[in-house]
Amino acid sequence: MSNSLINDIYNGINLEEIIKRCIRDLFYNGPIRSGVLEILSSIKYYHEDFFKFYEDEVNLAMGLFYKDSNPTTLKSTIFSINKSAIIKKMNQKFTPTQVEIIEKSNKNKVFSFSSGTSVGKSFVFRELLNEYLNDVVIIVPSRALINEYIILLEETLNFKKVNLLQHVDFVNRNNVERNIFILTPERAKSVFSLKNLFNLDLILFDEAQLADEKNIRGVLFDGIVRRFHKEFPNSKILFAHPFISNPEAQITRNHLFNVDNESKVYEQRNVGQIYFSYDDNKFYQFAVDKEALGNHKMELHFDPIERVLSNGRSILIYMPKSKIINKKYLQDLFKYRKYFRIINTEEGLKLIEEVKDILGVSRYKDSFLLRLMKFGIVIHHGSMPLDLRKKIEKFINLGLSKVCIATSTLYQGINMPFDLVWVERLELSKTLGVKNLIGRAGRASKLKGFDFGIVLIKDQNKSGFRKLMNHNEFIDEKSNIDRNFGENEIDVAELKEAIKNNDFSDKYNLTNKEVELLTSNEIDIEINKIINYLFVDNKLIPYETFKIYSTETKGIIKSAFMSIYLRHIRRKELSLGEQDVLNEGFQIMLWSILGKSFKQIAALRYFFTTKFFDEEVKDIRNQLIHANGEDKKKLIHKLSNIEAKYLVGYNDIPNINLKRYPKFTDSNILDIDYDTVIFDTYDFMDKLISLRLKDIFYATFDTYYLKTGDQRAFEISNLVKFGTNEPVRIWLLRYGFFNDDIDKIIDYVIDVNENEIVFDKSIYKIDLDIDILKRYIS
Repeated sequence: MSNSLINDIYNGINLEEIIKRCIRDLFYNGPIRSGVLEILSSIKYYHEDFFKFYEDEVNLAMGLFYKDSNPTTLKSTIFSINKSAIIKKMNQKFTPTQVEIIEKSNKNKVFSFSSGTSVGKSFVFRELLNEYLNDVVIIVPSRALINEYIILLEETLNFKKVNLLQHVDFVNRNNVERNIFILTPERAKSVFSLKNLFNLDLILFDEAQLADEKNIRGVLFDGIVRRFHKEFPNSKILFAHPFISNPEAQITRNHLFNVDNESKVYEQRNVGQIYFSYDDNKFYQFAVDKEALGNHKMELHFDPIERVLSNGRSILIYMPKSKIINKKYLQDLFKYRKYFRIINTEEGLKLIEEVKDILGVSRYKDSFLLRLMKFGIVIHHGSMPLDLRKKIEKFINLGLSKVCIATSTLYQGINMPFDLVWVERLELSKTLGVKNLIGRAGRASKLKGFDFGIVLIKDQNKSGFRKLMNHNEFIDEKSNIDRNFGENEIDVAELKEAIKNNDFSDKYNLTNKEVELLTSNEIDIEINKIINYLFVDNKLIPYETFKIYSTETKGIIKSAFMSIYLRHIRRKELSLGEQDVLNEGFQIMLWSILGKSFKQIAALRYFFTTKFFDEEVKDIRNQLIHANGEDKKKLIHKLSNIEAKYLVGYNDIPNINLKRYPKFTDSNILDIDYDTVIFDTYDFMDKLISLRLKDIFYATFDTYYLKTGDQRAFEISNLVKFGTNEPVRIWLLRYGFFNDDIDKIIDYVIDVNENEIVFDKSIYKIDLDIDILKRYIS
């Protein structure tokens, strides 16, 4: 093909010959060559009316049988016959690739496959999950993907008959016929504590490339695979990966040879893409497949971002989290400001109010995220509370967002489609992540037309981007369980040994050695310090009492928690950074134990660092209420000269090399961003307390209670595990309700137990927008 094929397509030269050549290639080879799809995408982008004459033939040649297409040629008639055969066999409009994945999954005990992001995995998984009559466990790398699965399954399953939860629990037994649990690897450990209650048909590992991470999560992932294979030998295991060239590695690395197994790479694509670059306010089209379209870039005489926005379409901008925090993205968006209008639809305004409530926004806690959302601009990253992320994703999927600014959470296959993906930061070392990210550009739809998306990168990154896109990805055929981590081995050595020997306490999600360490006499002394200060007359103290405890008393309580943690990790001392992070984590955990909600805890941290309750600051703020003009400017200037207090930022631990990590450096109290405090607080509660500390301290207090019968320890164990001691609230949490939702419905609960929830009939008369509630009321 011509070295100037991009120019030829743009200028409409030989279009009929070019498109017929592409259709012929699709007919003989299938939609596996990215260059062919680049050409087709370019023709449709510049010559949509011309493309319509061939659109049905293209879709049929690609095997996109879920689209309504009419055959007009002999070739397309052949594909149409194939389409009819699939519909008759499967009773669904699947592509040939989707049919094969389903058949191989049903045929084998272990099936590991790889595909691009647009092959339509979600349709395949939906069909498989409908086929199984018993329990299913789905393992995903992030809580964001849990949310996506829940949305997908709520749309397709009779969820009144299926127990659909993001933790393992057997509830609603009078009504459900089976259970589907969607879990991260950390939470999957709890499957084994209830293994006797399972009738497990399938374990699905989605985004299974997580196994290759050179850290404790990679070890944990393979450990979960091996434990499932050992504990549930009759269950099927399915591994799904994006863009991996050796999916058979999952079978090799975890020794899954003793059952029927198979693996396959699917190169077929359902969506096309075109690639643009920019430099000094100039835009260009370039080819990833140089053999197909040539090596010459073509300057565009329009702004592709503006074109997308002016047509009411959507853009994803990927950038580092630091740039989101310092709001430098505003410079990029300023020139397109005329396309942003205040959201005024009923659905949009309702979602904005719900986000406001989740964040706890008030007069003194302003959210920039909320201000942007009112103009259809949203932010999405992994430090967002799950219920907030759910609202943001709903906002996007309703078409209310023109722009989404995101970090690497989108690396993990979150199914939010965009017309243009602007990769402001290209991380060439994270090849799999980048491929997943740009897979968000154009997504397979049931609409009649050929689907494609646009990818935009900096012009200087073209060469590296091409190499990345054409690079084959492999995962290691040797598990990290069987590999030495060198100097970092100390943090995972015991876990690896326990995996090999199956030496786990199923009840506590810890190794037996870890549990043994937490039941010593030395630990009992620390437990006594904690419960003696947190209980008066055998009743848990209120937050107001804890608040007026002396610094010394609070220090004793935190020090006791610290001693237990040190015992757990077999260390005598911590780095200054580790001490800071743990002390902050223990403070947050104590607030939670004493009844503070997430948004209340975030507010406490925000008010602390901004010196909100200091007399000087209170006095200036009171004066500001009545001030205006120059007086107001002077008072604001005074506030801007008051230095913010040191606030510890979240960081992963244990990490002996961690230095002190302030969340804000050289900041005055007006510089402190409330959203940043919200996200940092969520990191502490999710990544430190929930994933690291909860199991340790639940085991510590529960074993002490079993040994001594001290009811105070039992209460603390419940508070650590559930955040509450109220039986009804605990049951509702076990049923999958968020705390904020429980506040709205708890007064309507007549009875709740493992078999069912009984609501007062008056609950039908109130307007409650709680999706999960629909499962439990008819």
